[in-house]
Amino acid sequence: PNAMQEVKDRVMAALEKIKSEPVSEKLLKETVSNLKYSTAMTLDSPSNIAEELSYFIWVSGSPYALNTFYAQYDKLTPEDIMQTAQKYFTANRLTVATIGPDTEGGVQ
Repeated sequence: PNAMQEVKDRVMAALEKIKSEPVSEKLLKETVSNLKYSTAMTLDSPSNIAEELSYFIWVSGSPYALNTFYAQYDKLTPEDIMQTAQKYFTANRLTVATIGPDTEGGVQ
């Protein structure tokens, strides 16, 4: 509980940084690679494949939506991320909640 305010402050600082400084191309490529291939690694059985595909078919009506979805990651730029952060990571869109043993307190 003593570190909750510090954690919140660090998260907020990271959000502010991403709003004003583009992420590095290297970090973006590594993150995209992780997102794509960590999903691919879970497709190791017919039931896992069916489950993953069924979600995309349910949402879009097409089994090709899975590939389309992950292809969109390859189009992302650091500027896209920065613009999205500027639009959505604003004080009026953020909710901060803490879970702890006390009925009052938390972070400010």
